[in-house]
Amino acid sequence: MPTNPKYFEQMSVLLDEIIQSRKQAAANYEQYLKEIINIANKVKKPEESETYPLTINSKGKQALFDNVGQDESLAIALHEEIMRVRPDGWRGNKIKERQVKNSIKKHIVDEIKVEEIFNIIKEQKGEY
Repeated sequence: MPTNPKYFEQMSVLLDEIIQSRKQAAANYEQYLKEIINIANKVKKPEESETYPLTINSKGKQALFDNVGQDESLAIALHEEIMRVRPDGWRGNKIKERQVKNSIKKHIVDEIKVEEIFNIIKEQKGEY
């Protein structure tokens, strides 16, 4: 510094700016990591998410709710109808699968949507 005080003063200011920038970036990164953790927890345990009404309390109901335009009454009606109608061992059995599809058709008219909901239900192995 004694050889060129002005130069080193400028370098000191630049280094301080870099340090402040780094601290801000670290703070932003910390916030980013907190958001990632929050999202990961929601993915891991969707039933604890605050976005579902109290009656949508299972993964099957959540899947229905999410895929019928978040219509709570329709999701509950579909769930109850499917639980009432579905025969044992219905997956892979064309006749039994048709029974489940017909129960969906009581609530949904669009054939494409019926197929979509049926496939979602078919994948819900623990509930339906």
